[in-house]
Formats: sequence, C-alpha cells, structure tokens
Amino acid sequence: MRWVFSQLHGLADAIRTLNHAENGRMCRHGDLKPENILCFSSSTDPEVLKDHTSCVPVISDVGLSRTHDKSTQFRSKTKMVGGETIAYAAPETELYPDRATSRRYDIWSLACLYLEFVIWLLYGIEELDRCGREIHGKFYTTMDRPETLQVSRMQQANVNPEVERWIENIKKDPRCTTAGGSKQTAVSHVVDLVKERLLVTAANPDPRDDPDPEGDQTVSDSGDRSDDYGFHLMVRAPTKIGEGFQNSRVPDAGS
Repeated sequence: MRWVFSQLHGLADAIRTLNHAENGRMCRHGDLKPENILCFSSSTDPEVLKDHTSCVPVISDVGLSRTHDKSTQFRSKTKMVGGETIAYAAPETELYPDRATSRRYDIWSLACLYLEFVIWLLYGIEELDRCGREIHGKFYTTMDRPETLQVSRMQQANVNPEVERWIENIKKDPRCTTAGGSKQTAVSHVVDLVKERLLVTAANPDPRDDPDPEGDQTVSDSGDRSDDYGFHLMVRAPTKIGEGFQNSRVPDAGS
C-alpha cells in the first residue's frame, strides 16, 4: 500500500509541476490517460521486474500540452484540440467546445485515473473493465438546462450516475474502514478526495479569487486547502453530488 500511495502522490506532483512552473510559464498536459502513463524500473533483473512495486509510473506524451501565463491559472473555458481522449476529458470540453482550455482540465482527468486505480487495486482488472462498460467510457453526462430550452439550449454536466454508484459501493467495502468502522482507511480518503474535490463538474471560479498564486498550497473557491489528504493539487470548484442510488451493488472483491 505504501507503494500505491507513493505513486498516486508522484502523479499528482508531476501535474502540479506542469501546472505551476517556477518560471511563471504554466503548462497543462491535456491528454492524461492510462496509455500515457508508462512504467519504468531501475532494475533489469527479471525476478525484480515481476514485482509491480519496482515500477515507477511516469507521465508521457506531452504533445497536446499548452503553456499558460499565471493570469490563466483558474480559467475554466475549454476547447477540444485534435487528439484529446474523450473518455478522460473534462465536462467543459463538451459544454464549451469553442473556448480556451484551463489547466483544471488535467485535474478532472487525474481524478478519473485515481478512481480507476482504486478499482483495479481493490477488485482487479475484470471489475475495472466492467466499470468501463457500465459508465460507457465517460465519467460525466450532459443534459439541456430546462430554463434555456427556448433560448439557447445551454447544457449542464453532472457526474455520471454509474460513476457515483461505483464510488458509493467502494465506500461500503470493508477495506475502506478500520475494524469496527470507526475510522476511514487511506483508500477511503482517496475516494473522498476524488468525489468531493476533484471529480466535480462546476469548475468555474473567478480568476480574481486567487488568494495566493505563488503559495505552495493551492486553495479552492471555498477557501479550503487541498493538503487535507497530503496532495498538493489544484481543486476544482465544488459541485453537488446526487444522493441515493437504486440497485446499488458492491463489486465482488474476489473477482
């Protein structure tokens, strides 16, 4: 487990480095997905390579990355660029296809990867594949906003209900609580981080609300710091997650 959380922290730190360059020129990756995370090992010993803890995930393929000035740090406008992967794309790519892209885009994609990583860790590749089928390869859904149907047919995005159901099912897993259910485990904290701070659809803050762009810790619109879980991440603006899901089922941990 130490290896798992070390790698999650490393991925977050890599994105933070891209998003908050010391020279003032910020960069977004723009196409985070499993295929763009490569595993390296410092050992060539076949026996060592059999152990996954010898691997170090490294983010690759920055061909779609874009640099930004500090003034664009919290910009939420987005446009699709050829080559971006829809499955891990943030909702704003569909809501605002003709607008410029924010570095917050990377945070949504990272949240998708974190959730998939947890599912793989707890239930294995078969259940991860099942999750992909059930969410139809998309972590959010869109719908027309009723109040705009007669005017401009503006849309709103919501976290995919199937994604929400998987999150709730994971939270019920015995491995997400300590004996007696009195405390949450590290896995549960990661799931909470994804649900409450990263995988949100309303990434629409005002750039003037940035309290300290030079600070080591990033602050969300509500003023909460993102170091609660030990990750130095730009958090997306909060959103409401639907309550109660029918036909909830906990994936079979033995799969």
